[in-house]
Amino acid sequence: MGDKPGHAYSIDQITCTSTKGEIAGVREKEGTGTEFAEVNGNSMQGHGVFVETMANGDKIHFVYQFTATTKDGQMQSGSDKWQSTSGAGKFKGIKASGTCTGTGNADGSVNWACTGTYSIP
Repeated sequence: MGDKPGHAYSIDQITCTSTKGEIAGVREKEGTGTEFAEVNGNSMQGHGVFVETMANGDKIHFVYQFTATTKDGQMQSGSDKWQSTSGAGKFKGIKASGTCTGTGNADGSVNWACTGTYSIP
């Protein structure tokens, strides 16, 4: 940004594969998030949109806000708060919200563990 060392904005896209979890009896499969972040030294905060694809092909859309700590440009730990905005197929009309905690790995990847509640009309 030029205003102070270590201050930057970024727009990035993340992808993930679920290793466990299900919603309404359907296994979570994979997701893609697009996020906007502000970095100040070793801390980061931002928001994004996440599209989750379920094992049956249905999708759920979420928005989230996050904070994280970094070291040498890699995330060390983080947390977020999320809520659903829409769903398709079995998940049409879903209302869901919750939180996630993340832990960085040496290879630069991050493991996220999420909990929350949902209802489907």
